[in-house]
Amino acid sequence: MSKEGIKPRAVALQILTRVIKRRVFLEESAQSMGRAVGHLSPAERAFARRLAETTFRHWGHLKLIKSWLVERPLPHQAAETGHLILLGLAQLFYMETAPHAAVSTSVELAASSPKAGMRSLKGLVNAVLRRAANERQALLERAAKDPLANLPGWLSERWRAQFGEEKTARLAVAHTKPPPLDLTFKSPDRAEKWADEHGGQSLIPGSVRLRPMGAISDLPGYRDGDWWVQDLAAGLPVRLLGDIEGLSVADLCAAPGGKTLQLAAAGAKVVAVDRSPGRLDRLRENLNRTRLAAEVVEAEAQDWRPGQRFDLVFLDAPCSASGTIRRHPELPWIRKDFCLDALTGLQDRLLEAAWKIVRPGGRLFYCVCSLEPDECAARAGHFLDHAADAERRPLVGARISGLEETITAEGDLRTWPITLDDEGGMDGFFLACFGKAKP
Repeated sequence: MSKEGIKPRAVALQILTRVIKRRVFLEESAQSMGRAVGHLSPAERAFARRLAETTFRHWGHLKLIKSWLVERPLPHQAAETGHLILLGLAQLFYMETAPHAAVSTSVELAASSPKAGMRSLKGLVNAVLRRAANERQALLERAAKDPLANLPGWLSERWRAQFGEEKTARLAVAHTKPPPLDLTFKSPDRAEKWADEHGGQSLIPGSVRLRPMGAISDLPGYRDGDWWVQDLAAGLPVRLLGDIEGLSVADLCAAPGGKTLQLAAAGAKVVAVDRSPGRLDRLRENLNRTRLAAEVVEAEAQDWRPGQRFDLVFLDAPCSASGTIRRHPELPWIRKDFCLDALTGLQDRLLEAAWKIVRPGGRLFYCVCSLEPDECAARAGHFLDHAADAERRPLVGARISGLEETITAEGDLRTWPITLDDEGGMDGFFLACFGKAKP
């Protein structure tokens, strides 16, 4: 294997090790690499990122398989060698890497390491990966019998108690599948024709689903601002609103702005509020590209005092993001819990603040990309218990034909990574709507 094949794998190892040691997100780890990725071609950078993501996507099973192949646990100081073995196993089992390439590059990385401990274990790396290549099918079948192994113990225990063994196993399997690419169209009537022309699938009006392919900016219509990337679940709430042309809307915690763009495209007068300057820059870029208009405000949502009340207020509250593990497969492995006490307290405060800027007769929409009941229905119930002039406004399932099952008995929207599983699934998402009584 040439040195060219070694470089992206070395970067993937650095990214993965930094994620685990510092408990940071993969995106943050990759961005912090700086010069380390500067010498890579775009294709090599994409491979390094995909290798790290694939390893985390199957982290539990890969560690289980490694435990079957390594007779004695590696010492703590050899953790990076263990990560190297996991990267090699990911290539052998879950990527289209030739076995000799997966083995030889891993051995060469160990042999060329500046760390004497890793160099001394190059023979072990070679033996483990060669055996894995020879026993590939048997090892995969054995691991598949234990889908819950692909969740950390704390999360498996939590979800089994809340959702049951079978549903938790289905969620664990869903998290191993790379998410599709969903596009929301500025003009919904153009989506189906675009899908036919470019090999996509229109699962609901105004949206197109693709399998990820190349650079997003190279897809037809990107530069013309015809569409933006938005998971199918996150795009559902605005589609439930009906005609909102001319209505005033506050979009709280708005960046990077998928809902802001939808609302503006539907003719609403939108004020988009977020505390992150960097994320707001992305929102402005999306507004400029799509040639849509919204007022953008940098502020803490719970402290914002706009001096007016709105017909509609959207609160996309900070949450555990447990519904997005398919997109962030490292998430459960860098945490020991979801710190729900702090999050639910913040969500309650944000709901209280958001309610103050809803006009009488207006509506508040509370949403989170979470699977956790404490962040979803429990927060809606808590809000209703404390807001005397609020009433639940059940959503109408018929407005999202084919997804009627996503409306709960209480009238809330609830999606799961296993919703539309055969078509690629979607993010876990929750939405509740509240109406403010008129005086």
